[in-house]
Amino acid sequence: MSTSPQKPRKDPRQERSRSTVDAILEAAGQLIEREEEAKQGRVSTTHIAERAGVSVGSLYQYFPNREALVAALLRRFVQKRFAEIRRVLDEVEPLPLEAALHRLAGRLIELELAHARVMRALMKWFVRVGDFDLIADADREAEAALAELLVRIRPKTRAVDPQLGGFFLFHAMRNTLGMAAFREGDMLRAPAAQAELTRLLYGYLRPD
Repeated sequence: MSTSPQKPRKDPRQERSRSTVDAILEAAGQLIEREEEAKQGRVSTTHIAERAGVSVGSLYQYFPNREALVAALLRRFVQKRFAEIRRVLDEVEPLPLEAALHRLAGRLIELELAHARVMRALMKWFVRVGDFDLIADADREAEAALAELLVRIRPKTRAVDPQLGGFFLFHAMRNTLGMAAFREGDMLRAPAAQAELTRLLYGYLRPD
């Protein structure tokens, strides 16, 4: 059976293998971010292996090509972003609704700006490849986390179905912030950006 061009060649099961894969993905992220910043030609797997301190042969043990490597990097990026967002959700939960959403909006903007270049590069790859299944599971996890939060803060909001609310809130935030970072990065640095995102979220959730 042949390996899908976007799938890793094998899963790292031992600690040493996991460390190798982490080093490869870390190097790939750094070089792809630099590539996006400099608007230069594509970084090769050879450059990534050199940066990671491994042989090209070791890289190909896990990733048959650049596409598989970038797919793994995107998956890793989305998972790390989700973990960061989950921490923010736990942090803001005790606050009054509008204050919680204001804090959430600010942290989400900070996260988007911190990873803007590598996210632009990954999104360009994602749009070209069109493998929507790649991030669907991560999306569902984020939607479910927001649905759980809506259940916990129900006394503070209007009556809203948690599943629907989690879905619409997540995609409103992700698409708004993602497109702003992808196309108009300076827009998120505007002093009013946090207030505008807060209005968007609060307008959806405020009590009737």
